[in-house]
Amino acid sequence: MMVLLSWFSPIVLAQDALPTNTATIYSSLKARKFKVVLLNKKAFSTKSLDSLKGNTLYIYGKNGPEEVSLEIIKELQVAKRQRPIARGLGLGVLIGASTGALLGFGSYQEPEPNSYFTFDLGPGASAGAGAALGAVTGIVGGIIIGASSNRYTHYDFSQKSLTEKYDLMSRILEKK
Repeated sequence: MMVLLSWFSPIVLAQDALPTNTATIYSSLKARKFKVVLLNKKAFSTKSLDSLKGNTLYIYGKNGPEEVSLEIIKELQVAKRQRPIARGLGLGVLIGASTGALLGFGSYQEPEPNSYFTFDLGPGASAGAGAALGAVTGIVGGIIIGASSNRYTHYDFSQKSLTEKYDLMSRILEKK
């Protein structure tokens, strides 16, 4: 039996059958956010999962280095690489501007000459104005959609054996 003492409450762990000659697996996931949820419902966020050795995950959190046994991890959330707000903003501008340009170009009407001087910029000006209005609308919609999108990939550890947890964690750490 092993007792894990750290900033979270002590939890008694039963030793499972992990091979004793497991190599240290270093994380290839850099500059991402992680959220680790434990079986006792406590959770903490970190920017660095350092390595995995045996059934111990080494994490650098706000309180410095931590050792967490795989047995007490309930869930791991890994931030996705893309920034969803920026991605939504870009797509919103692109879709809004193109739709606005098409509507502006389609709604152009040649002016009727009423006086000695008639000023007409042609269909390009209507398309440009439509693109500008569409881009502004697209920015707002893109930010709303991007902010509401799921930014984390969730990995469930709760119903897995220790060897399954080890295999899953090693695959997560080796991802690029």
